[in-house]
Amino acid sequence: MKLVVYGPERRVGALVGDQVVDLNRAYAKYLQEKQGEARAAAQADALVPAQLVGLVEGGPRALEAAQQALDYVASAKDPAGVGGATVSRSASSVQLHAPVPGPSSRIACGGANFAKHSAGMRRNQGMEVTEQEVFEAARKDGQWGFWKISQPILGPEGNREFLVHLAPGPSCAEVGGRCLKR
Repeated sequence: MKLVVYGPERRVGALVGDQVVDLNRAYAKYLQEKQGEARAAAQADALVPAQLVGLVEGGPRALEAAQQALDYVASAKDPAGVGGATVSRSASSVQLHAPVPGPSSRIACGGANFAKHSAGMRRNQGMEVTEQEVFEAARKDGQWGFWKISQPILGPEGNREFLVHLAPGPSCAEVGGRCLKR
């Protein structure tokens, strides 16, 4: 299952071919039509939330329910969801977003894993440094890790977001092989 975050409400969906299937709405449809559930939308909100964080927090049970919904929707005769909700949209008609909850998201990183990257960034800034020198300097200073702060930026066409990680250190982030200033 290829998960995506899409649209102005930043709902979670699955990319199926050239379609984005809203997992929450698909599960509500499944519950109402296949299981006869009277409160299908409320049940879907609890088991397959519309937001990515909720889906992840739901763990394997949420993913299993989402897969049941995808399987059902693929064979359903009527494309409409509960209350006429749109379950599936063309991927080209929706805006896809970076799959992070927001700009305050943090990612813990092991600094030793990024010696090559850090050395490359420093060389791009005109500094002569090897991977081993970066690794040894970090080890000497007791820097075994760092937090990366996720910041989405618009792509060249203004319709896609790329995930950029800004970390303490050099005053630029690398995107597509180019150094962008903060």
